Amino acid sequence: MLVASLFGVIAKEIVLGASALLYGVSEETIPITMATMYTPLQMYSYMVFILIYIPCIATIGAIKHEAGWKWAIFTLLYGILLAYIVSWIVLGVGHIIGW
Repeated sequence: MLVASLFGVIAKEIVLGASALLYGVSEETIPITMATMYTPLQMYSYMVFILIYIPCIATIGAIKHEAGWKWAIFTLLYGILLAYIVSWIVLGVGHIIGW
């Protein structure tokens, strides 16, 4: 899943296709495959991480062009940190309420 999220830096919509490729299944059967390997709570946490973490590379390039390298690097670090914290909160709250 980490490798698939790295492909998501190019474009977020690639994450599902990359996951299917890495697990050796088609995009139609990847939900079934992942459902047997991960709990719904883990998948919700992963989904939150993918939705929040760094924007695509074109956005980072635009930020670098408009505001410079400092803001581009800040955007990368802030996005990863925020996504990590929020996904851990989702996971923790899910465990607390008994998911």
